[in-house]
Amino acid sequence: MFRGCSLTIRYVFLVATMVTRLTAGEENGVGFTFLGSRPDARSAAIGPMVAIPNAWSAFYNPAGIAFVTGFDMSQSTNDYIANSTINFWTLGLGHSRFGSLAVNNYLFNYLRTQITNEEHPDGTGEYYHPYEKAFSASYAYAWSGWLAVGISHKWVRADYGPVTAKVQFNDIGIMARLPLVWLNTSGYHHEMSAGFSSINNRAGKKPIFEASGKAMTDRLSGDSAFWYWEYKPMNTPKFDFWAFAYTLSYQSDAWRFTVFKGMIQLVYKDANLLDDELRIGTEWTIFDMLSLRAQTKNFEKPKNKPQYKEKLIGGAYGASVIIPLKALALSQWDITPRIDWTRSRGLYEKQTYTYWNFGIQMNFWNTK
Repeated sequence: MFRGCSLTIRYVFLVATMVTRLTAGEENGVGFTFLGSRPDARSAAIGPMVAIPNAWSAFYNPAGIAFVTGFDMSQSTNDYIANSTINFWTLGLGHSRFGSLAVNNYLFNYLRTQITNEEHPDGTGEYYHPYEKAFSASYAYAWSGWLAVGISHKWVRADYGPVTAKVQFNDIGIMARLPLVWLNTSGYHHEMSAGFSSINNRAGKKPIFEASGKAMTDRLSGDSAFWYWEYKPMNTPKFDFWAFAYTLSYQSDAWRFTVFKGMIQLVYKDANLLDDELRIGTEWTIFDMLSLRAQTKNFEKPKNKPQYKEKLIGGAYGASVIIPLKALALSQWDITPRIDWTRSRGLYEKQTYTYWNFGIQMNFWNTK
């Protein structure tokens, strides 16, 4: 158990709430809650991409990568609690015959923390850099271009210096895309898509936290928490997602681009340890070059707590600039870089986060 000073290492353990829950009288804590946060700018703006076919959707529904065309890569970064940062990168490759592959790495970096002990209560001069990370590999396959299944395997690790833990997860997902043929007239195209995914299904034994007997000092408050040698099992968050999306696009023979494309998605998240949520997100793209996005949470229901409702509009908003180089006659290759930006409100609107994302899609051969 924890002894000594209060547990106020906020910037390290606000995300990994196992520290505040591993108190006297409780047998299990909760860890790796960062797996329920937003890894990239687009998902932060429109919600978990469970029913949206996309190279970056493997984090929420691995089936979505089955609709990747060519090669996609993306790098996202955003601020977080007390100047901490999140970095997320993903690579995806799609092929019509062999299916699609993707890998991604999700890394939380926290402020460095000084180690203290009884002889040096003000610090030993030694520091460690707390982090949490999740690396995953995904595979998906689509039949007839409309029904896909996918699976991911995650390797997750947390390292706070004196406290470490690791665990593995499996994710599974399914996604269907259904063109509404009877409405596809005069350049307009309508499509419905649906997705289900089960995320963070633990593989193997329950993760164990190992404490090393050192002390940590919170640079913000000056308080400390002392850790003793102990092995402590913990629970980890698991999510089931259900989502539906509707897409409307218009393309004119007189234009080289899709004139506009609008999408709205409804996502319900059922969490076993964290908050249940219902989210509505929308995205509008003009001439394949500019996207505007917004998201609202219809409700967020913490476990065993009263329901909390947010405003209808304003949960998150963002924009994306896309540059189709080949269509603009700037390159003979099908290369499309993009920059995404999002501002997102935190829990109960107490905090806001900024996301930046750079991605590029390349298709040098006909893979789909």
